[in-house]
Amino acid sequence: MSSCRQSVRLSVSPESVGLMSNVPELAAGAVKLRLKGHFDCRTNNRPFYLFDIVDATDSVVGEITFMPHADDEFVEMNGHSGGGLIENARGRGLYSLALSALAPLAKSHGMSEFVIAFEATNDAAVKAATRNRYRAIGAGSGVARYAVAVSEPEA
Repeated sequence: MSSCRQSVRLSVSPESVGLMSNVPELAAGAVKLRLKGHFDCRTNNRPFYLFDIVDATDSVVGEITFMPHADDEFVEMNGHSGGGLIENARGRGLYSLALSALAPLAKSHGMSEFVIAFEATNDAAVKAATRNRYRAIGAGSGVARYAVAVSEPEA
């Protein structure tokens, strides 16, 4: 499920809308997230990060978004993150690792909870969520929602 169907590159500095301009490469296991850019979601007028998901061979195998400042209504249907993998990268746990790699960034934004949402029939997404200790927080309109607690940033 895509969290933002209409988006444009930010025309202002990322810091002016609560994003970090210099995000280090995030990693978990064999997956790295490389910042592709900062965008503005026209659906809810919220800025977000767009990352390439890169595997151990340094190949781009998908994309993942992270929208730390989404409003509650948007998060209820779409979560804080969305994305996907190319066909031949599926089934190897890479998206699960990508979700895990986002945790430090969520933590640095002071988030208390990180929510993902996806089509309720997406068994691979359920596996990725449960592998990362997300708990089911509801379903409706064909959408499953899972959340995980994010600890406070270290002082």
